[in-house]
Formats: sequence, C-alpha cells, structure tokens
Amino acid sequence: ASVGFLAVLPFVATLAGIYVISLFSDHSGKRRLWVRFSLYSFAAALVASVVLRDHMVAAYIALVICGFFLKSATSPFWSMPGRIASPEVAGSARGVINGLGNLGGFCGPYLVGVMMYLYGQNVAVCALAGSLIIAGTMTFLLPKQCDLVDSDSDVAIKKQPRNA
Repeated sequence: ASVGFLAVLPFVATLAGIYVISLFSDHSGKRRLWVRFSLYSFAAALVASVVLRDHMVAAYIALVICGFFLKSATSPFWSMPGRIASPEVAGSARGVINGLGNLGGFCGPYLVGVMMYLYGQNVAVCALAGSLIIAGTMTFLLPKQCDLVDSDSDVAIKKQPRNA
C-alpha cells in the first residue's frame, strides 16, 4: 500500500501544480512570469534529484517537486496565443505550437537516450534541465501583451481591438 502511495504522489503534485500556478497566474495577471517560474523550478528540482541521488528521501522529495512543476506552465502558456494574435490566427498558432511540441516529444526522448548511452544518466538529466532553463529564458522574448497586466506598473493591458 505504501508503494502505491509513493508512486501516485508525484502525479497528485502535478494536479496541485496545475491548479496553484494557474491560480497565481490569474490573480497576478503575469503569465510570462509564471511560465518562467515553473520551468526554472522544474529544472532546479531535476538537478536536485540528481545531486541528492545518494539520499533516497531527499531525491524522492525533489521528484515530487518535479511532479508539481511538470505541467504547471501549460495553463498560463496556452492562454498567451489568444492575447497576441487575432482569433483567426490564434488557432493556427496553437496548431503550429502543438505540432512543434509533438516533434519535441518524439525527438526529445531519443536524444536523452543517446546522451544517457554516451555520457551517463546524470548528464542527460542535467541537459534536460538545461533545455528547461533555455525555454524559460525564451519567455523574456515574448511580448508584454501576453500578460494581463504591465509588469512594471501592474496596470491592466487591454487587448488591441481588431480592425474590421
């Protein structure tokens, strides 16, 4: 029974992470910040799980934290295309993003497997964490219209009206 509980705990943390980060993102209106925070925190927890591998309880706690941040960036992220694109284009943009994500879902595990074979498990996990840091840093390139409020003044950013 305790093995089942330990096995399900990261998935329960994932559920909690989606809810909590979405709540914070909605309350603050700073979508880019919470996407970045989630990706950086996930990377830190991944590295911690490797560093703490000799301490089973600490490494498991790091993996539960990984579970918390595993999908937490998705809700604030998927709200962004609709903020910066017209409704006619937003659907296509989401389709392109989804297609590229599927390509990453195919190539990513293969590359991690190659890295594990060539360099070992620790390097592969750290490379995965590095890709999360790169993705989080790329959110600085997103326009401010992705947020619901201006990051500097906390004033609501209104979506520009479309020309009919």
